[in-house]
Amino acid sequence: MLKAERNNKLRVAILATNFPPIEGGISRYMSSLSKSLPNLDVTLFIKEDAQGTSGDEEYPIKIIRVKIPFESKLKLKALKFLAPFYFRALKKEGEFDWLILGQVHHGLMLCHQWVAKKHKGKTAVIVYGQDYLIVQQKSYASMVNNNLKQADLLLPISEATNKVITDPALLKIPRYILYPSISEMPPVDADQLAAFKAENGIGENVLLTVGRLVERKGHDMVIAALPEILKTNPALQYLIVGNGECEASLKAQVSSLGLNKQVHFFNSIEDKDLPLFYAAANIFIMPNRFIESRAQLEGFGMVFLEAALYKVPSIGGNSGGAKEAIHDGETGLLVDPENSSAVTHAVLQLLNDPEQLKKMGEAAYELATSKFTPAKIGGDFEKKLAAL
Repeated sequence: MLKAERNNKLRVAILATNFPPIEGGISRYMSSLSKSLPNLDVTLFIKEDAQGTSGDEEYPIKIIRVKIPFESKLKLKALKFLAPFYFRALKKEGEFDWLILGQVHHGLMLCHQWVAKKHKGKTAVIVYGQDYLIVQQKSYASMVNNNLKQADLLLPISEATNKVITDPALLKIPRYILYPSISEMPPVDADQLAAFKAENGIGENVLLTVGRLVERKGHDMVIAALPEILKTNPALQYLIVGNGECEASLKAQVSSLGLNKQVHFFNSIEDKDLPLFYAAANIFIMPNRFIESRAQLEGFGMVFLEAALYKVPSIGGNSGGAKEAIHDGETGLLVDPENSSAVTHAVLQLLNDPEQLKKMGEAAYELATSKFTPAKIGGDFEKKLAAL
């Protein structure tokens, strides 16, 4: 039944593919969104995960873990067969005012195709820039795009993402920028920080990147810039947190430049331990870039906001959603992500001006805690759904 038959709360179903305890940017995005909609009756459907359901009770929503039979035997890494199991779980819960697909994903789209025939409510789709671009290169692109055309609302996570959705048929669909919200992260006290630094051999002059080790993140450009930076800042260290396909090439680059003592890789860090890294950093740096041939786009960059919660300013690439997460010259600096000299200049500009570094860190904190809070993002989104 719809809201008029029950109470004044809109009933919303969210179909997701990533959610804690799974880690990563999309998972953190969905986690924050799920905590930011107190005025909606939300049910989130997520594939049952081997990591368990620990923490589900912390969310003010109903979470249904959908069991996928024989998943390990079928090796459903691509989640190709989500549709029938999500569809069955959704059907058991009755009618919803809004069905929100948490990603442009072929399994979710197929489920939507089945649901749409009987679904009386409206449909919205959260769009991440890279996911959308990758789908356009796949054999099932037409199926996904046809389903997108049936949506009542598209929810790109940034203006940069919004701009890559150029299909003429999709231009007719209403859009709303559903930015990531950033929840408060645990404080790190002086004793915790000192112990963490001592244990890992971390000094007082630190660059930090958190993210998958993929080409678009620009780790290689930071490494290329280090020799020049180290001439005047010999104690500088660069911490790289994450894993991914470029790990071997990045380590080879570090070795070839003789930077093994200055660059440290941390490949198996849980999300709960990230606050220690942010608190240890002077500058967060990720000169992200758009790699069109591989459909690699940084749709937003939640890590810039996470760093901001610890009053750490950021250096990002003048590309994708970083231009919305960083206010150039105020909360950090934007650089040409293909120019290592530009990276060098930006790092030295901040390291050589502690007052500016501090001022930008405080401004970054103010931005994150005013514009991107769950209350702000969620409250505005609730109003949007109610108005449609």
